[in-house]
Amino acid sequence: PGEEALLVGARKVTGFQPWRDEILSCDLKGTPLEGKAFRQLFFRGERMIMARYPNKDPEDPHFGTWAHVLAVDGDAVKNRFTYTDDVEKNWTRVQDAQVGIHPGYDWGWNIVPVKSVDREEKVIHLGQNVSYDLRVGDRYYVQNLLEELDAPGEWYLDREASVLYFWPPSDMNAGDVLAPVLPTVVEMRDAKHITVRGLTLEACDDNAAAIRASENCRIA
Repeated sequence: PGEEALLVGARKVTGFQPWRDEILSCDLKGTPLEGKAFRQLFFRGERMIMARYPNKDPEDPHFGTWAHVLAVDGDAVKNRFTYTDDVEKNWTRVQDAQVGIHPGYDWGWNIVPVKSVDREEKVIHLGQNVSYDLRVGDRYYVQNLLEELDAPGEWYLDREASVLYFWPPSDMNAGDVLAPVLPTVVEMRDAKHITVRGLTLEACDDNAAAIRASENCRIA
């Protein structure tokens, strides 16, 4: 009684070494995180930011955190747009990057993979369609690019090499960093009369809990 019980869907990341300036690197090969394409990183219980452009601005989240679509070559285009001159900086491994975008004047929110970047035409080609036609001025950012790791709290995972890069927002101790190995901490399927109560569910890559095709089940 009185104790806190945790169910954690992540592993501790240890063995960080200096890489460049304030950025650290950690070779994940030979660990349970090798080959894991995790999409979250946690530092002392808080979610960190995947390396991105523009950087997240906590003081101005509605306007200061975004790039804006410069042009779209058609009226019903969902998979490519022209970017402004400030966006692209000779990115490598663009095939690992993602675009987070509000298409169609903010009617939707999508995170989609980048297929390719045409530097001559300044066009980003997406790996799948977004949910609404793209419009001039649509807000977006580009994430998971090592070249954009330029602020405290940002991180980048080289999935092919299984190397994690991280700029900690403050001094770091062993056990401060967690990377998910599970998409969901508690999942019930075809279940009946189950209650999960008094537990903290945290540090997974997707939903903390999921109940499917079940009856009289509760997360409390």
